[in-house]
Amino acid sequence: MIYLRVINLSLFMGNIGLVSSLRINFMNAVNYQSPNIFLLLHHQISVNDANKMIEKWLQQHPQESRASLSKLLESEQVIVKHGRIQGLPRLSLTEATELVQELKKGSLVVKDRQHNLSTYPQCFIGSELVDWLMTHRELLEAEAIALGQNLLEHDLISHVLRDHDFKNEFLFYQFQDASTPELPTLSLGEATALAQELQKNGKLTIKNRRHRLNSYKQCFIGSELVDCLVTNHNASVAEAIAMGQSLSSHNLIAHVHHEHDFKNEFLFYQFQNS
Repeated sequence: MIYLRVINLSLFMGNIGLVSSLRINFMNAVNYQSPNIFLLLHHQISVNDANKMIEKWLQQHPQESRASLSKLLESEQVIVKHGRIQGLPRLSLTEATELVQELKKGSLVVKDRQHNLSTYPQCFIGSELVDWLMTHRELLEAEAIALGQNLLEHDLISHVLRDHDFKNEFLFYQFQDASTPELPTLSLGEATALAQELQKNGKLTIKNRRHRLNSYKQCFIGSELVDCLVTNHNASVAEAIAMGQSLSSHNLIAHVHHEHDFKNEFLFYQFQNS
């Protein structure tokens, strides 16, 4: 009897797993051509209530259609809140400035942080700002991310290396104010002199390299150029990346496939000598 019960329990659990798997596959396979389906599956809103919400939104946005609304819902460019469909919040410069002042005085952790042996002064983590906004402003995640991006677009915050827009991730951001140092932008003459120095002093490894059966002549690695500038030019990581970007913008260096701007990554670059 015990043995049979074990078998029955295993079959029962297996059926639950099968049902769950089928539900997940169904959710992934759904083509949200109708916003009703999206609202039903993701927000448990009945067809009648969904139709009322959709019609009201379409009246307010006559240039849109049900199909375009489905895409907006799926990409979280519009959200469902307080029983209605609405757009993501946008802050004016005044509103964004006031929010920054509140953040500086509040409980958001802003401090010097280290990553990959580099120190970034007075920064905060993107995901922690999202958590703060969701808690203190009672926002949905998509709304909090939108506000963070608003702050970045108003140049009130920036990623420490200027590599990212605002994201709900473990990324470092800093407030931008009068005390934030300007990153260097090299003139053509300065960039040319730096390029000549890097090719002659032997401190940057420039050699033939192979990757995925392809050979690349006399190239260097982006992250190694950053390390070289940090070590030999007393530059911060952010300053070194800005100097590399100046070399790229003056067409003195280029990615071997011309697929990337200059980045602090394991990417191959070559000097563009005439």
